[in-house]
Amino acid sequence: PALSGRGANMAKKFKGPMVRYNVVAHPSQILVKHVEILKDGTLSKGRGGKIPAGCTVTTKMVPLARYVHDAFQGGTRQYVLPANCELGECTPISSKDFPVEGGVDRTNKTLKYVAGPAVLSFDHDPHPRSPQVISGPEALHQILCGLLPGVFSKAACGGYDSSGSFIYDKSGNQVTGRRGFHVAYAVSDATQIREAMEHLFKRLWLAGHGYIAISRDGKAMPRTLFDKKVVEPQQPLFAGGAHCVNAEQRRPDSIWHDGDYLNLADIQPLS
Repeated sequence: PALSGRGANMAKKFKGPMVRYNVVAHPSQILVKHVEILKDGTLSKGRGGKIPAGCTVTTKMVPLARYVHDAFQGGTRQYVLPANCELGECTPISSKDFPVEGGVDRTNKTLKYVAGPAVLSFDHDPHPRSPQVISGPEALHQILCGLLPGVFSKAACGGYDSSGSFIYDKSGNQVTGRRGFHVAYAVSDATQIREAMEHLFKRLWLAGHGYIAISRDGKAMPRTLFDKKVVEPQQPLFAGGAHCVNAEQRRPDSIWHDGDYLNLADIQPLS
């Protein structure tokens, strides 16, 4: 089944299975990636995911369609954490080096997957060494349905373009198009995610979707259709877009396909 429907319609219905996740927010400071068009016309990008003093974390439990809508429309003063552990509402959060009294730190000891529903996001970034070009969230969903129809064909999912996509200068000229995208699914038991994604990574590799990326320091890094790092529960997801300087962002609406939880138990290990 193809992904269908637009974010505006999805916002009215908020369908899909329930998911639990966490959101880091700040009342005034920018927490997401920065993009800036310099005087020479080049694009400069800065990292996001900071946790300045005053940041809080809130645990949410909503239908998957509501998650996709809220995350995509969340703006630049918040980001999503995949961790589905219960941390409360507006709980102070900090780095492990600057603990906040009565709060939590943003480490993998605090931010983890526990038994219960969660969001599983596939983060796809194009790469010159990849054996194929994936046109968008719909195409990625179709590949996964073709590889493991019993897992993905009846699963609810939503898609949206990454925070570095569709940047325009002040004159309206497009500087970047689609740089990457996320496809978000719901899982009923987050403790199955790590093992299931290891099995899926290998199956995608054997199906011809794997390649080797080379890091700046010369390391060989096996890759496939999704970034395994983003599957980790403590990794920030900048679904709400980028903070733009001398530029603006015009991402298409998020998209939605109704369905049920992923059947992770059907992602079997290789013989």
